[in-house]
Amino acid sequence: MNNFLQRVIGFSARKLNAVNNSLEQKKHQAAESAAETAWLSKFNDLEYFDHKLLDGVTIRLYKDSVLSKLIAGGFENEEIDFLRRYLKKGDTFLDIGANIGLFSLEAVTKVGPEGRIFSFEPSLRRLHALRKILKSTILRRLIQLTLACLIGKTFCK
Repeated sequence: MNNFLQRVIGFSARKLNAVNNSLEQKKHQAAESAAETAWLSKFNDLEYFDHKLLDGVTIRLYKDSVLSKLIAGGFENEEIDFLRRYLKKGDTFLDIGANIGLFSLEAVTKVGPEGRIFSFEPSLRRLHALRKILKSTILRRLIQLTLACLIGKTFCK
């Protein structure tokens, strides 16, 4: 009888554990779904929205970009703090693998018009997004894009 009781208790414990895991998984899925709904609600039927960074700089975040989601959630805060601490007026800043320009845009307010920013991005898709971000003439003057021209595209006029 003791052995039977131990098996029943073990079975019951495994069942309760399985039910608990299932409930936790459903809770996690609901949270992910809510986060995705909140993310998509920012777009108002567009493919992007403009997101304000600290220092008043705006970056364009894209619906299909994992990096955009991360930036909206505070991605790379330590690295951005580092840039803010150490970049000075007149500095030259290289953004290798610029993607959509997070670090280049952060550097703009620090290096000022006396400084230079070189953004390197080999992906034509991300490069196109980066060019759209740099719509203001002041940003175009400050940030020099070294684009995917290296592969024979004349995309960087």
